[in-house]
Order: sequence, then C-alpha cells, then structure tokens
Amino acid sequence: MVVICTLKTVNKNMKKIYKNKQGLKSMRGILFAILCTSSSWLSGQISGTKTLGTGGDYTTWESLVSAISTSGMNGALTIDVISDLAPTTTISFSQNATNPTTSTKTIKINGGNYKLSSSSTNAAIDLNGMDYLTIDKLVIQKTGTGTAQFGVIFRGGADYNTIQNCTIEYTALASASTAGGAYISFTNSTTGATTLASTVYNGRYNTIDKCLMRTTSSNSPGPTYAITDAGASSIYSNTPSNNTFSNNTIQNYYYMGMYNYYTNGDQFLNNDVSRANATTNNCNSIQYFMYSQYTYSTNRSTKFDGNNVHDIPFKGATSGMTSTVYGIYAYYNYGNATNNFEYSNNTMQNILCNSTNYFMYGYYNYYANYNANKVIKWQSLGTGYCYGFYMYYQYNDHKFTNNIIRDCFTKYYTYFIYSFYGDKKIFTGNKIVNNVTTDGSTAETYVYYI
Repeated sequence: MVVICTLKTVNKNMKKIYKNKQGLKSMRGILFAILCTSSSWLSGQISGTKTLGTGGDYTTWESLVSAISTSGMNGALTIDVISDLAPTTTISFSQNATNPTTSTKTIKINGGNYKLSSSSTNAAIDLNGMDYLTIDKLVIQKTGTGTAQFGVIFRGGADYNTIQNCTIEYTALASASTAGGAYISFTNSTTGATTLASTVYNGRYNTIDKCLMRTTSSNSPGPTYAITDAGASSIYSNTPSNNTFSNNTIQNYYYMGMYNYYTNGDQFLNNDVSRANATTNNCNSIQYFMYSQYTYSTNRSTKFDGNNVHDIPFKGATSGMTSTVYGIYAYYNYGNATNNFEYSNNTMQNILCNSTNYFMYGYYNYYANYNANKVIKWQSLGTGYCYGFYMYYQYNDHKFTNNIIRDCFTKYYTYFIYSFYGDKKIFTGNKIVNNVTTDGSTAETYVYYI
C-alpha cells in the first residue's frame, strides 16, 4: 500500500506530538521514508524517451512489454531501438489496468530499421487489447518454418494503433496450407488468422501504412493470407471499426491477399499485391485477391480503392491457377445512401487462370459503387468460364461506371459484364476494347449479359 500525505499535515503532527530533538529526528526519518516510497511509486510508471537494445534502458523486448503492462504510463513514451534483437517468444503488448495508454499517454517505437527476429511458434508481436501504440521502421522477421506464423496480431480490443514503414518478412517458410498465418491479422486467436470476436472488435481505428510484406527464402509459397481483418459478429451492423490498410506492398501470399469479414467501414487503399517473390506456380489452386463479406458502412464506406493486383501466380508465368480465381469476392456488403460499398480505381493485370474465373464475384451487395476499375491482360487459358464482373442481386443504387476491360484473352465461354436481377442500375462509361475471346472454340462471348 502507498501512503500519500501533505507536508502541512506532517509538520502539524510533528509540532503537536514531538517536542524534543529525538522525537524530531524520528519524525524526519518517517517523513523521508514516506517521500522515498512516494517517489518510487511515481517513478515506477514510465514516460519520456528510452532506448531498447544492447546497452539500452531496456535490453530485451520482453523487458519493455513487462514494464508497460506492470508499471503503466504516466505520460507519452518514445522508444528508440538501437540494435537487432532475437526474442524466442511472442512479444505481447498489454495494458496496465490502472495506468493504461491514452490519447495523450501514447507509445512510439522508432525501429530504426533494426530487426526483431522472432523464432516464436506463432506471432512475432501480439497487440492484446493494446491502444495508442505506433511502431515505425521496424523489420519484423519470422524465422520459423511452421505455417501458423504471424507478423503482428491485433485482438482483444486493440484500438488506435499504427504500424507504418515496417518490413514484415518470412525468412524460412517453405510450405503452406489454407489454414495458416498472415503478415497482419485481426483475429480473436493466437493460432488462427480469421477468428471473429463477438461484442468487442479485435481492433478499431487502426492503421497499417507503407509496410513491405514479403518472403525471402527461395520460392517460398508465402503465408496463407497477406492481411486478415476479422471483425465482431454481434456488433458489426451498427458499430464502426474503421481500420485502414493503405499503401502497403505485398510481394507473396498463398491463398488470399486481403481478407475482410464482419467489419464496418474498414478500407483497403492503394496497396500493391503480387507474388513477386515466387518463381513457380506454388500458390493455392483457388485464389482470392480481395475478399469482403458481411460488412456495413455506418459512418464511412467499406472500401477497396486504388489497389494494384498483378503478376499472379508469378511474374512471367505461362499457365495459371488450376481452380476458381476471384479478383474480388464481395458477398453481402451493406452500403447505404451516404456511404456506398466501394470498389473503385483498382487495377488487375497479368493474371493467368486455367479454370473458372471472375474479375468480380458480387453477390447481394447493397448501395454498391463499382467505378473506374481496370482489368488488363487477364488470361483465361482453360475450358473454365470467364464470368468477368459477375453482379448478382445488387440492390439500391447499383452503379457500374467507367470500368475498362482491355487486352484480355479467353478460350471458352466469356461474360465480360454479367448483371442478374437487382434494381436501380446505372451502367455508363465502360470500355471493353482489344480483347480476344473464346479462342479456338465454338463457345460464346457476351459483352453485356443482363
């Protein structure tokens, strides 16, 4: 227990009770002990500028997160990383119950492009209910071979955090599965990438910006997902989550690029997605470049805008994925009259498919706006149908405008724009130019199928 009293009270008691010198000396000793105890209590909380690394204020990542969770914060904290470190366990940031981070008691970690080389079984960094933390210019390495590895996990209501200018990389990943990890994952699990929360989001108002996500081992298949954003099943229809994933470069993944599920107002903006680190067709036979299911747009749009997806299954490939390919799989996304569900200004180019494929699979989306997207050099090489922009039961202001399909090639039945049922459609300004379709077969091509 910490005792805090004022000097006025102490002096009054000293004069009243202790008249002799010995009593005065005793009371001075008690006062000194009280002040020392109070000073120790105050200095236990942390703030200011500290260093992390060999010879620093904190010599390990473990000691830093322990200080934050056990001592708490009494002001803003800046951590300057000064050396590479190699933790063997997950670095888990969690709040001190009495003195947590706030909008004024923030934490900024300046990585200095030093490495956090993690050999932990699952995540390198786990933000477990952590708020107001920024990690900048840190190289986050996963050095294990297991498929259930993660760069950074957000869970337990991790809000207002930023990961920016970081490199997240796998250095030894040689195998893959459809139930593995991700570079960035909002998930209510430390072992699964897509586990929903219920009454509290895994994270809200977070930003992932200008990060490089890659594999460095020879021809690695990549993690199962690049980014997963699993929301909350009980509150997603009326409570904004508003996470932002922007300006990131994704150079390898195995199954899904960007995954968005049970969220509200989350946005994927200007990300570059490819399999530039692969040199063979070692991705999963089914591909989802972008995936968005069961979302709402309470105070801002759920949005995929300005993303560039290219060179899949790898740059220079001559044959494609052997099963269904979805450019974007959009299923039950609920926009509104003010904040549409937005899929705009995206580019997909140099994509090779050997089976059924969709530029977009849109199913039961409301107030949907598909504007100024480009599909360039998409090749459907097998006998699977190419359904192009497949829009099925789009309701309330279904807008499909200024999209371009150019220099594409198909060998079987082709539907460039497929619109089935729904209401209130606006289709203007679209261009379908210089494509070769149903090459070498008697199959049919539909420019518009409505």
